[in-house]
Amino acid sequence: MDRQPQPFSAQLLEQVTATFVGEGEQIFNVKTYGAKGDGTTDDTAAINAAQADAAAVKGSVGFPPGTYLADQLVISNGDARWVGLGGSILRFGAGSVADAGVRIKHVSGSTKTLLDIQSTGATLENIYLDGNSAPEAGLKISNGFEVRLDKVRIAYVAGIGLDLRGSCNTSYNDVFVDNCGTVDLPAVRAMPASPRTINTLDFYGLTIERQPGMALDLGPDVDATTNNYPEFIRITNLHIETAKDSGGSANTVPLMRVRNFRSLTLVNPFIFGGPG
Repeated sequence: MDRQPQPFSAQLLEQVTATFVGEGEQIFNVKTYGAKGDGTTDDTAAINAAQADAAAVKGSVGFPPGTYLADQLVISNGDARWVGLGGSILRFGAGSVADAGVRIKHVSGSTKTLLDIQSTGATLENIYLDGNSAPEAGLKISNGFEVRLDKVRIAYVAGIGLDLRGSCNTSYNDVFVDNCGTVDLPAVRAMPASPRTINTLDFYGLTIERQPGMALDLGPDVDATTNNYPEFIRITNLHIETAKDSGGSANTVPLMRVRNFRSLTLVNPFIFGGPG
C-alpha cells in the first residue's frame, strides 16, 4: 500500500524529532555518566567525565533539562562544546529566574569558581549558571581563545558573575548577568591577568541587572604593562539597569567604569540609572 501524504506540519515534526544521543553520535549525554539533574545530587564528577570523553574526540557535552549541582567545573582541553537542550534560560516576570531549561548550580557553601574556561574553542549554548550566593565567579574565562557564548545566563553570584581574565578573538551572544556582584565587586569584569590578554572581543547583547554595586568594570587601575590591558572590545546592545529600578538600593558607585584601555566601541547602549 502506498503511504498516504502527510500534512506539512506532520512532515516537519518528523524531520526535526530525533533521539538526543544515539550510538556513534558525538554528543555525550551527562546523564549517561550518572548525572541526575535533580537539584540535590552533586553532579560534578559526572559532568567532568562527560567533558573528558567529549574532548577526546572533539565532541559535545549534552545536558537534558534539569538542575545540575556542581562544585567546580573546568574546561581545560580544546574545542569543548556544552549544549543545554532545555526550554529557556530567560527570567519570567520581575521575580527570580525561572527554574526551567538547563541550570548548573553551585553546591551550597562552595568557595570555588563554578565554571572556569581555560581552553581554545570552548562553546556554551543555552545554559544557565546559578551561583547560589557563592563568593567566587560564576563563569571565569582564564585563558580562552575563540570562545563562544550563546544564550548564557549567570545569576545569584555573591562575587563577580562573569570574570574575563584572558579572552581573545571571542564572540558572546545574548549574555544575561543577573543579581551578581557586591558593593565592592562588579557583576562583570574584563581585566587581563598577566601574562594573559583580552583583545578582539565582541558582545552582541549583554544585559546586566540587579547588581548591588558596579555593573561593568573594564580595564586595570594601573598603567598597563605589556599585554596587561584590554583592547579592541565591541559591545552591541549593552543593557545595564540599576538595582534601584527593581526595588533594590540605589547604587553608590558608577554603573560602568572604563580605565586603562585601548579601543572600546559601544553600539546602541542603554544604561539606566533608575528613579531620581
